[in-house]
Amino acid sequence: MRWSGLAISDAVTLERRRLDSKDRLELYRTKTGTPVTVLLPPHVAEELRKVPPGPDAHPEYFFWSGKGRRNKAASTWQKALRRLWTLVTPPLDLRDRHGKRIRPKSHMFRNTFAVELLKKRVSLEHVAMLLADSPEIVREHYYAWVPALQELLEREVKKAWEPIILADADRAAATAQIVNWRSQPFLLTA
Repeated sequence: MRWSGLAISDAVTLERRRLDSKDRLELYRTKTGTPVTVLLPPHVAEELRKVPPGPDAHPEYFFWSGKGRRNKAASTWQKALRRLWTLVTPPLDLRDRHGKRIRPKSHMFRNTFAVELLKKRVSLEHVAMLLADSPEIVREHYYAWVPALQELLEREVKKAWEPIILADADRAAATAQIVNWRSQPFLLTA
């Protein structure tokens, strides 16, 4: 999930055939039916290929028996992750952007994927495509976690203030006024 941006329901019910020989995942989001294609780092794809089928796993899936509902499989894995996080030593001390303590959730892996891409200046549109979300959703959910993007925007605004640009704009405006004045017909009045 951290390397693919998949939601837990898509990750735990992932079919083995969805990982191609070039380390690319191609699937449809369970929630929306939207197609998703994402390249995995080679070491992650290799580890995924090595995952043996569990005692109840279906050979066509990495982590799922293929029985029951997909959302039930996701719920089972969420509970397992919650138990795992209680065993972490030292305990996780996670906080939201306002400093308030939060409990770990599986969706944080998807969040990390999105935020790390945004930090590397991958466009909102491209991150949205990888998450099978809209750019508006990406902006709403992840943009605030990337203060460097706001700093970048502020630098771009400051560049627009540079005197060379303003001088060029003033010169262009003055030239336009002269041209407009010359093209106006003279009116003779008595």
